[in-house]
Amino acid sequence: MGHASTGVAEDDALTELAHARGATFGEPLVEAKLAAPYLRSAVLPREALLQRLLRADTGLVTMVAPPGYGKSTSLALWRAQEPRPVAWVTCDAADADPIRFLGYVGLAIERALDLGMPVLDRRSVNGASALTNAVPRLTSALHEAGRPLVLLLDDVHHLGGTPTSDVLAMVIDYLPPDVTVAAAGRTDAGLPLARLRASGRLVEIGIDDLALDEHEAGRLAALGGRPLAQPEARDLHARTEGWPAAVYLAARRPHRQSSGRTTATPSVSGRDTDIGDYIEAELLDTASPSVRAFLQKTAILDRMNAGLCDAVVEGTSSDRILRDLASTNQLVVPLDAQGGWFRYHTLLREHLLATLERDRDAANRLHRRAAEWFAANGLPELAVDHLFAAGDPDAAAAVACAIVPRLFREGREATFARWLGGLDDDTIRRQPFLAVLAAWMYTLQGRTSEAERMADLTVGAEYEGARPAGADLYEEARATLWALQSRQGLAPAIEHARHALDRSTLLSAWRPQSLAALGAILTIADDRDEGEALLREAAIAAQAIGGWRAQVFADAWRALSAIERDDWATADTLSRRTADSSARGQFDPTAIAAARSVVAARVAAHRGELAEARRQMAAFQLGRTTLGTATSWISVRCLLEAARTHLALADPAGARSCLQQAGDILIRRPHLGRLGAEVAELRDRIRSLPPGPGGTSTLTPAEVRVLRLLPTYLTAAEMAERLYVTPNTVRTQIQALYGKLGATSRAEAVEAAIEIGLLEPLPVLAEGRITSS
Repeated sequence: MGHASTGVAEDDALTELAHARGATFGEPLVEAKLAAPYLRSAVLPREALLQRLLRADTGLVTMVAPPGYGKSTSLALWRAQEPRPVAWVTCDAADADPIRFLGYVGLAIERALDLGMPVLDRRSVNGASALTNAVPRLTSALHEAGRPLVLLLDDVHHLGGTPTSDVLAMVIDYLPPDVTVAAAGRTDAGLPLARLRASGRLVEIGIDDLALDEHEAGRLAALGGRPLAQPEARDLHARTEGWPAAVYLAARRPHRQSSGRTTATPSVSGRDTDIGDYIEAELLDTASPSVRAFLQKTAILDRMNAGLCDAVVEGTSSDRILRDLASTNQLVVPLDAQGGWFRYHTLLREHLLATLERDRDAANRLHRRAAEWFAANGLPELAVDHLFAAGDPDAAAAVACAIVPRLFREGREATFARWLGGLDDDTIRRQPFLAVLAAWMYTLQGRTSEAERMADLTVGAEYEGARPAGADLYEEARATLWALQSRQGLAPAIEHARHALDRSTLLSAWRPQSLAALGAILTIADDRDEGEALLREAAIAAQAIGGWRAQVFADAWRALSAIERDDWATADTLSRRTADSSARGQFDPTAIAAARSVVAARVAAHRGELAEARRQMAAFQLGRTTLGTATSWISVRCLLEAARTHLALADPAGARSCLQQAGDILIRRPHLGRLGAEVAELRDRIRSLPPGPGGTSTLTPAEVRVLRLLPTYLTAAEMAERLYVTPNTVRTQIQALYGKLGATSRAEAVEAAIEIGLLEPLPVLAEGRITSS
C-alpha cells in the first residue's frame, strides 16, 4: 500500500526511503541508507539536475528510468533542499484502488501543510465516486489552503493500467498553480504527458539525466575507496553505461589481485554475483516465464528487431514483447525513433548469456537461426559472426568468401582480421580464397611473416566440388597476390599479374587490383607507357566499384611515374586526387597510404611548401611501419622517394634512415630491377654529407609502434605484451624516442609527437592522465 511521508530532514527521508524500499532492495544489495553518503555528496542527482528540480513550478515532473538509476534517492535529496512543504507517497500494487491511493495522498498533504483537519474523509467516498467526489474534495482543499506544495509520488509504475492512473491525471488537472506533482517510476503510469507537454506544464527527467557520466562514475568509485585514473573511470562508465546501481556495486567490491599487484580498478560484469542478484531481483523475478524465456534466447543478439527475434525464438509475438519491455524501462534500449531496432543493456545481456551458455547445444541452435535470418535479410557479415558463435567455422568461412572482397573495397580489413582469429589453417585450406585475402591484407599492412604464411597455404590449394560464390575470384586474386609478393623478382611478378588479368572480367572486384599491380610493376621495369595506361584503367575501374584503396594506389603510382618524368603538374593533380580518395575511403595506414603521403611530400617540397612537406613526411612515418618484404617493390620505391624528400628538406639523417630500411628489404628481395641500383646510387650521393641531427625522421618502424602507445596508461611491460617483444626492448625504444623527440618524459614526448603530427591530439592528454613507465 502507499506509504505517506511528512518530514523534511534528509536523513529522515532516506530512512523512510530505505523502509519503503527494503522489501525490494534488501541486504546486501543497494541499501538507500548506506548509499546515501556517496550519493548525497557526489553523484545523484547531478547538481544541475537538482537545481532544475528545485525550480520546477509546473503541474507535473516525471522521473522515468529503469531500476537502479537513483529515482527515489533523487526525490529524497530534492525533498531535503526544497523550501516548500513536501508530501511524499510511495506507491505499491495495493494503490490500484483509487480510494486507498487518494486516502494516502490526502494524509500526506494534511501533514505536510499542518492543516489540523482531514483533507479527505475516506468514509464518505467509495470506488464509484472517486472521480466525481473524492478528487474534487481533495483539490478543493488545496485551493482553500492557498499554500505552495510539492507532492512526491514514488514508484508510480504500480499505477499503470489501473483506475488510479485516471484519478491521478484528474488530480493533476485540477491542482492549484502553486502545487507541483513529481511522479517517479519505471513508467509514466499512463499519465496524459502529450497534453501536459503541449501546454507547457511538464518537466521530464529521463535516463540521460540520471545516468552517471565518466567524471561522476570516477567520483563515486573514489568515495568508495577506489580512486581511478581517467581511462579507468572511462572504462567503468562504458561497462556500466552510467547505470548508477552497477557503478555503486562495482565500487564497493573488494580490491582484486592482478599479476601480483593490487589494482584499484573495479571490474564489473553481468556475470558477477552481486550484479546478477540485482538484475534478478529488480527485473527478472517480476517477469512472466514467457518473457524471461524470450529475454534469455534473444540475448545472443547484439541488436534485434521483431522479425529477427521471431526467427530466433520461433514465435510470433516479439514485436509486442520488445515494445512492452522498452516502454516499461526493463533495460531494453530502442535504437531508432521508430522503435524498430532494440538492444539490451550490456550488463543485462551478459547476465542472460551466462545462464544460456550452460546449455551450449541450445545456444548453438539459436545462433544458427540468427545466422539464417541475417543471411536471408542481406546482412551476411552478422551471419558470419553467429556461425562462429555456433561453433561452425567452416560455414562461417564459406559465407565470408562472398563478402570479404567488399570489405576490402571499403577498407574494413579489421572485420576480416577478427574472423581470421577464429579459423585454423585446415579450415583456411578448405576455403583457399580466404588465404589469398588474408595474405593480401597482411601484405598491405607490412606484416611479412603472416603474409607469407598465408600465401604458402594457397600453394596447390584448389576447390573441390561445389565452389562458393566468392571462389570465382580465387585464381585471379591469387595471381595478383603473387605479383605483389614478387618473391622471384619483377619478371615473374609481371607474369602473375597478366595471369590475373586474363582471368578477370570487367565486373570483377579484383580487376582494379590486378591492373594497378601490373601497371606499377611495368613502370619499375621501364615499360612506362604501358604501365601508366594500365594505372589509368585501374583508377577508372576502382572508381566504378568504390574501390578507394585500389584507386589511391593507382593514382599514387602514376604520380610517382610523373615525378620521374619531371611532370610536376600531373603529379600535383594526382596527389590531390589521392588525398580526396583517401578521405572518402577512410582506411587505416598501409603501404598504400605511405605511398600517398610520400607523393604529397615530394610535390609540396617541389613547390617550396616545406611545412606541408614535413607534415606529409610525419604521416609517412606512420605508414612506414607497414613497409616490408611482402610488398618489396612498393616499399623500396616509397623509401627511395622519402629519402629524396628528406634531402630536399636538408635532412640527410632522415634520408639515410630510409635508405637503410630499403637496403634491408633488398637483401631479402634482390631481384627488383633498377630499384637496387637507385638505392645504391643515392646512398653514394649522400655519403659525403654531414650526419645531420638524427631527429624524428630517423624513427624506426618499431619505435613508431611504441610511440602510438605512449598516450595510453600502459606500462612498458604491458606495451611489450601487446607488441610481442620484451619489456627491456620497449624501454630501450622509449629512451630512443625521448632522444629523437627532444623530450625528457613521457608527457613531453607525447606533446612533441602531437606538435609534429606523429600523433593525433587525444582527450587522455589532460593533466594527470599520462603515466610514466
